[in-house]
Amino acid sequence: MPTRPAIPRDIQRKLWALSMGHCFNSDCAQALFAEGTSIGEIAHILPHSESGDASLNNLLLLCPTCHTMIDKNRPGWPISILKTWHLQRQEEIRRRFTKQCDSFRELEKLVRPILQQNAAIFENYGPTEGNSSATARRSLWLKFEPKLIVNNQKLFALFKANMRLFHRENRRTIEEFALHVDEFVTTRNTDFPDRVVLFPQDINAMFGLESLSSPTLPPSISALQNFVKHLIARNQFISLELTPCQLMRYTKRGQVVEIDLSNRPRMQQLYFSHRFYRPQTTEVRLSDLVYILKWLDERGIGYCWDDISRLTEIRVADLYNVTFCYKYSLSRADIVDLSNKTDMIIVNLYGWNNSDIDEQTVTRTSESGVHSLNQREFCEFMRRRGN
Repeated sequence: MPTRPAIPRDIQRKLWALSMGHCFNSDCAQALFAEGTSIGEIAHILPHSESGDASLNNLLLLCPTCHTMIDKNRPGWPISILKTWHLQRQEEIRRRFTKQCDSFRELEKLVRPILQQNAAIFENYGPTEGNSSATARRSLWLKFEPKLIVNNQKLFALFKANMRLFHRENRRTIEEFALHVDEFVTTRNTDFPDRVVLFPQDINAMFGLESLSSPTLPPSISALQNFVKHLIARNQFISLELTPCQLMRYTKRGQVVEIDLSNRPRMQQLYFSHRFYRPQTTEVRLSDLVYILKWLDERGIGYCWDDISRLTEIRVADLYNVTFCYKYSLSRADIVDLSNKTDMIIVNLYGWNNSDIDEQTVTRTSESGVHSLNQREFCEFMRRRGN
């Protein structure tokens, strides 16, 4: 009897992806993992002895019971029925694993355990360089790879059904994940393939499992202010730090939470999920405000907020009431709207020195004790006062 050829690794991966970790027999649908170990068995629809090939459409992934049941009574299981199991699998996936959530918080409860399991598998058994136990690690990787494949399919099904819950930036990350999932299944027939599309770590960040410091801060100060107001109203706010790092502390269900504001995927998702983008109270970008505050810190110029939920209004050197704005052209009407204290300095952060402030506006407003400066002029003003 000729030796039965091994089923290619890419076909095995595709079978696991199609199974979603459950027996292809829809009347059974038993989970194919027991304590993290695969119990799935591959069966031919048209038996190999009858010239059945190892193509995806001729294979099923079954639990041991169903596999034995079919092999012991082939005449009782016509090929037409077995093919139906294969064809029905996509509908089974849609019905069992495509769940529309009412909120991102509900989605998070479903997704976090799967992401945590994937991270643990990859950390313990994934490819590494220069590992002395590479052979043993590879063997364990082949054992746990089906679980990763199934988990990825579940994640993608959940993401696809709930795209409306993601911030627009994070939707692009989900699209990257879709490419990763596809490549993970269809990659070439090797144990440790060199993959081009890696798992996007921003997914772990947006679900609060990892903190990624982005070089570009989430731009909206309005959203941050609305978040702070939300916490204060619920007596949950503890502190906010913008320099030298960007951290906020608050309580949640009796526990202290520390969140890194530079973790852009997470912050954008929090703002979006809790509708903190409205109302928009300022167009000032967080990165511009942080730059100015760091500039003051470096020169030992003290500042404070009278109201921590109004981040664009600070008191500098205990002398100057400073309000920051972001206007292409700062008009007299804008200055009137921004002037809520005497002896104010209004600083337009639109560019370093190119923000347009009408000279007539500057003259008239300075007569009422309000000084309007661009960013460069404000820094020069503070240098002079420091000397």
